[in-house]
Amino acid sequence: MVIEVKSKFIPKNQRSPYPGDRMQLAASMKLAERHFGRVKGGYVSYKNRSFYVRWNWFLKRELLKTIQLMERAEEGEQLKVHAKKISVFLVCTGTVFVK
Repeated sequence: MVIEVKSKFIPKNQRSPYPGDRMQLAASMKLAERHFGRVKGGYVSYKNRSFYVRWNWFLKRELLKTIQLMERAEEGEQLKVHAKKISVFLVCTGTVFVK
């Protein structure tokens, strides 16, 4: 299981983690799966609550598409996208891998 620990709060009426946090968890689950074996899901843990995110084919496909889009942009291709659909991957010190 992977736990993405965040230092921020999330509104009580929010029904799912922020998209960028979800995508960061997806990248961490992909790494955990590669190095430790099967991963069923993980948690995005904010200061006031946590969300369980399943590591399923839909999330795997979304991660792959995001990576491909980022690679195309890095190669210099001019892309027309909505800002909400791009996740920025940063070095994270708050990811915990639990086997």
